[in-house]
Amino acid sequence: LVRRYLDERGTGWMPATRRSAGQALDHFLAFVEERPPTRAVVLAYVATVQQARTRTGQPWSPYSALWALGALKRFLAWAVRRGLLIEDLAALVPLPRVARLPRALSEADDGDHDVLAHHRRDAKQQGDQRPGAGHLGQQVEERDGEG
Repeated sequence: LVRRYLDERGTGWMPATRRSAGQALDHFLAFVEERPPTRAVVLAYVATVQQARTRTGQPWSPYSALWALGALKRFLAWAVRRGLLIEDLAALVPLPRVARLPRALSEADDGDHDVLAHHRRDAKQQGDQRPGAGHLGQQVEERDGEG
């Protein structure tokens, strides 16, 4: 069933993404050991992931738990949509909250805080209409006597 899921859903995925999803679902299958996915089995797996430890004894990071539980949640939701499971077991799988990485300044605002944007705007305000005027690289060359 997992191979069917990966064949159907993973057609547009990068090979590493497909491999990672397969590994996460293999982790679940190793836990299940031929038992059908029931509420009790899914809840027991969630508890196991939440208490999982690395080889060095450290708790799994939230990202590792998200890897395992996210793949399981997507797989279970797919199985319900395909009519392969009657009960929506995906609803039982909580996803850990992970810190978002900060966005780059160019994504965070409209460019007003971008140093180069200020530089280009200042050059245009001073009446410099040459193509590329205000680009930092061009002005450095001009200062060095090469422009």
